[in-house]
Amino acid sequence: MTNMFLTTTKAMPAEHFTFQPTKEVASFGGLVGHTIGANYLFGPTVNAPKVDRPSFDDSNKKDVVAAMEASFKYINDAISHLSDSDLSQEVDWFGSKMPRLKAILSLTDHIEREYGKVITYARLKGVTPAGGRGW
Repeated sequence: MTNMFLTTTKAMPAEHFTFQPTKEVASFGGLVGHTIGANYLFGPTVNAPKVDRPSFDDSNKKDVVAAMEASFKYINDAISHLSDSDLSQEVDWFGSKMPRLKAILSLTDHIEREYGKVITYARLKGVTPAGGRGW
């Protein structure tokens, strides 16, 4: 999922990072920036050290792509170090307690939902999103 998200973001031309389908929704860069911020917000849930969302210009493709790569590396590095017993530990998830694995699935769900929006923005600008491999 992270590879498809990153590949599609990289495929969007730089001039479309300020694109908003309507004035009520975020720009393309802002939408991707939201996911970057969420990765840092969710990080401690997967035993990553707490790190604030880096500052970047969400209208600048180079800045957004670099921040996105760093945010996915931050999350993936932490997940790769979890043991089976870590996955069953209870964690605080926005005021609720749940096993860490369930919180990771919620994080994954968020990334998938945001990627669906990225696909829509990309297609509106004639960009073919990265394909998945299926099962």
